Amino acid sequence: MLRFKRVYRLRQAVEHRIARLMQLGLRQARYIGRSKTLFQLLLTATVANLTLIASRLASGVSLSLDVSWRSLKSSPGPSESL
Repeated sequence: MLRFKRVYRLRQAVEHRIARLMQLGLRQARYIGRSKTLFQLLLTATVANLTLIASRLASGVSLSLDVSWRSLKSSPGPSESL
């Protein structure tokens, strides 16, 4: 049961982030071609992240970087996954 709750909480966070990207216009690609569509995705994700950071800074919530550098090194980059 604990594993389900952990997975469900993670899924809920991911679903909210995907919904935010849809609100920002990622539902339909504006360009033709994989590289231009990837550029649109990266631009939209950047806007979503910057608005999240700005809203958290405005509300006074401290920002913590909860990043494992080992996981970043082991994950494939954008060019490797295409």
